[in-house]
Amino acid sequence: MDSFLSVLIGWWKLSIFFCMYLKQLTRIMSTEVKQTSLSINLQRSYGQGSEPKTLVEFDLMRLSADIRSKLNWYEKMKNDTIRNKWKQEALQQSRLTEKQIDYVLAELEYYDSIRDGPIEMATVDGVWQSDDLVHADMKNSLIECVKTLENVPKNEQDWHPGTNNQVLDLVHPSLFCFVNQVSRIINDTNLTINVTNALQSIGKGTPIDINLKSLLPADRQKQKSADYTRSETYQWLPTEFHVSRDGEVKIESYINNLHPVKHKGLYLFIEQIFQRFIPLFNKVLTDLINDQGKPNRIKVDPHRWYADSEPAVNDNDDDDDDDDDVDTRSIIIPDVNEFQIPSPLTSKIDLRGRKLQVIVKLANIVLTPDNPTYPGGVWHVEGMENEHIVATGIYYYSSSNLTQSDLQFRTVIREPNYEQDDRRGVETVYGLVDNIPLNQPLGSVITKEDRCIAFPNIYQHRVAPFQLNDPTKIGYRKILVYFLVDPSLRILSTAHVPPQQSHWYTDLIRPMPPFKYLPSIVVDKIMNYVDFPMTMTQAKQHLNDKENQSVDMAQVHALNGETRTETDTFGSIGVPAKYYYGAQTARSIMNFDIGLPTDRMPLPLIEAFGLLKKACAIVNKQFKLDTQLADAICQACDEIIAGKWNEHFPLSIWQTGSGTQTNMNVNEVISNRAIEILGGTMGSKTPVHPNDHVNKSQSSNDTFPTAMHIAAALELTRRLYPALKHLHSKLKKKSEEFSSIYKIGRTHLQDAVPMTLGQEFSGYTHQVAMSIERLQTCETRLYQLAIGGTAVGTGINTPKGFGKFVAQTLAELTQLPFVDAPNKFEALATHDTMVELSGALNTLAVSLMKIANDIRMLGSGPRCGIGELKLPENEPGSSIMPGKINPTQCEAMTMVAAQVMGNHVAVTVGGSMGHFELNVFKPLIIKNVLHSIRILADVCNSFTDHCVVGIEPNTAVLERYIQESLMLVTALNPHIGYDKAAQIAKKAHKEGTTLRESALALEYLTGEEFDKYVNPKDMV
Repeated sequence: MDSFLSVLIGWWKLSIFFCMYLKQLTRIMSTEVKQTSLSINLQRSYGQGSEPKTLVEFDLMRLSADIRSKLNWYEKMKNDTIRNKWKQEALQQSRLTEKQIDYVLAELEYYDSIRDGPIEMATVDGVWQSDDLVHADMKNSLIECVKTLENVPKNEQDWHPGTNNQVLDLVHPSLFCFVNQVSRIINDTNLTINVTNALQSIGKGTPIDINLKSLLPADRQKQKSADYTRSETYQWLPTEFHVSRDGEVKIESYINNLHPVKHKGLYLFIEQIFQRFIPLFNKVLTDLINDQGKPNRIKVDPHRWYADSEPAVNDNDDDDDDDDDVDTRSIIIPDVNEFQIPSPLTSKIDLRGRKLQVIVKLANIVLTPDNPTYPGGVWHVEGMENEHIVATGIYYYSSSNLTQSDLQFRTVIREPNYEQDDRRGVETVYGLVDNIPLNQPLGSVITKEDRCIAFPNIYQHRVAPFQLNDPTKIGYRKILVYFLVDPSLRILSTAHVPPQQSHWYTDLIRPMPPFKYLPSIVVDKIMNYVDFPMTMTQAKQHLNDKENQSVDMAQVHALNGETRTETDTFGSIGVPAKYYYGAQTARSIMNFDIGLPTDRMPLPLIEAFGLLKKACAIVNKQFKLDTQLADAICQACDEIIAGKWNEHFPLSIWQTGSGTQTNMNVNEVISNRAIEILGGTMGSKTPVHPNDHVNKSQSSNDTFPTAMHIAAALELTRRLYPALKHLHSKLKKKSEEFSSIYKIGRTHLQDAVPMTLGQEFSGYTHQVAMSIERLQTCETRLYQLAIGGTAVGTGINTPKGFGKFVAQTLAELTQLPFVDAPNKFEALATHDTMVELSGALNTLAVSLMKIANDIRMLGSGPRCGIGELKLPENEPGSSIMPGKINPTQCEAMTMVAAQVMGNHVAVTVGGSMGHFELNVFKPLIIKNVLHSIRILADVCNSFTDHCVVGIEPNTAVLERYIQESLMLVTALNPHIGYDKAAQIAKKAHKEGTTLRESALALEYLTGEEFDKYVNPKDMV
């Protein structure tokens, strides 16, 4: 059988050679198409970015977008009544001034003037839209044609990787894309692939390494592009579109992944719909070459943010730490000037009469009752730099049973100009804070059925989340997408790369002799011996590899300014040159774009990691780690401990539950800094490797819990204990100061027997003392460290005694009694000690809640409350009631207590997530524990200094309450009995008399007896 197949294969190859005129060509082709150059540069400007917009400008943009989202807004705006209503609503519901609102309305008049029939600027500047481009008949025909792609067996459905079977790719450009040195290129300038001969061209041409000698003029123009934005292996294959001078569109080469014969009708409607998109693309490209339509609305001069007469900072002469200097100058927020109609455009793009290259995509999002929510996409631009996509057009041609979905946009920005170290000014004016990606949101566009939108590929975009309207029924959204290649450049297209789909080729040869005489199984086996075309399995592997290479725009801040290339097991990636972190940190930034800057890994944990890594390096030096490397690692660790490189630790707590990314963040920073110390090249991992040297004898699974314990112990020692002792001391002093001041006690919020104010405060004092004792009790277990357990607690890859020696070294470095954990399996798999510590913090919060509430209620008034205490008057209390003073320190204390209670709930849940050998909620646990410690310490200091020390008794009120209290009658119980004493109290309460008067009226006691028995001082 095998010999028969060998002969048959030889016969088949020979017949194919003659039947299809297959030639081996070696001459390098030129892909330039003769046409008039547009003489423009429509590049995506990676690494450049736009001028940042101010927060005021974003308010203007939001108002403008809100109005433009209204149906026929341009007609309604001409109605003075409606226009004035919009203005009044904006004044009431936003921070905008009348001047700023007038600017927006004037700008909208300009936007109305540049509308082109049904085409208008969308709710995002630079994005154009129309809801009336495609008529119903064309749309319905498109839907019918697409059904042949949708109605395929389930095993042939192409669900996009990573979308949980929600995104169905019908035509996807990454499938059967060009693969360098694999895909064949026809190198004959006299032979161009078109729609008619596409199938007959399969197998022609030769694989060529296009990186050895660039085939493309575009490549020669883009040699300086950063490596991480390009692919040397993959490229989407555009289709050649010809646009006549009257705007008629003709497809001249096959659409990749769309069979030119089976889907001939679909080709026709793709042509016709693209013809409707030409005016939209003209608008987008014209904006691009004219600085995206217009400059920023507000010009900013950082030297005019502050009044010259004001001092720069409020210096604390007693503190040499510059970080404590507070800039107290008032900031003058830049504002708009009167709206000016932009100058006439100097250049306009008209794509008519041009040959264009367009990448076509068809996809459906499908939601089911079992899978009812689309979580949204990731920020990205389309394609890689070598694909030169300058604009995207999307037609939302069918949608059913879905909630509103938006396409969100943001843009890369340059770092703004500002005075040195003026972080407050930058945050106030721009809303930008340190160590966040240099991106700013532009808004969103509603993606409803029938809407066509086009936008420039310099905008990052993502699909916002949406879900089923009716959760019991299926819902879907269908799109046709056109990616427009820079019209001034030419790249490799389907005019030069024959179809690579093996199933197309198999279908083509089956009716041909000799194959039509052979069983299908034999034909399939023959195809297995052929090195072309590409199988579906191979194509999907290439698709996955290409998708992994694509630039995730959550990492786009790494593209702003100078970068270097770092590598890990996933390959190379660009990172900002000024930071010491490496590839794994960069990927974490990309993959976990979650939360606010306040969700970053706490700095006390980073300091703890610095201490831990230093201790490990010291011990590893004893275990033969090169002395020079160990010393460089220790120096880098000392700098981290000192807080010198805090901005090099940008990761969020919302990452892997073991904290692996943060452990590697620390390893990478130490490695690159140590390399720099030793005179090496950052990113080279030589001579100091982040894993082999910095992480030697360690795992994230034991380093992270160890750093958790170190950080918590240090914060308790440095912050919380001093604050609690300070509070305890001042409360005790007040207790002693108030020891002779009598008052009425209260139970159930009702009057009770007398006591002293000092006794009341002694209760508060003891609560704080007990809280300190509870914390110290669990602190002993906090000193037990997991280091040395490595992956699961067995200590694999560690020398004997490593954990013990590291704990001893840490004890020396910190002067805290750290020890080796007696059971490493418990130390890795659970965080019971952290839950116990959080419980003690929670109990402290409960105590502080009671103390603060008591004090603020005792100080209520001044005339209509309890009024027994006079609280310090620190600041005005009301914006409407003059002279009002509020118990703000008490309120701050109670809010902190509430937050700590909430933190404890999170820690409790996190502690329960120790499945098998590893707890995977570590970042959440330590974030909340450290947060609780920090805010408790801060609020105790604040409460002590700004409230407790200034509390004074209101003796007049206290004395009056004692005299008026009915519960003094309790002192009569031993003398006249409970029942008679109760009658005295009831009579006094009913008649509004004193106890003495009531007792005398009832003749239960004489005046002398009453005065003898009822003495508040004898009752305490």
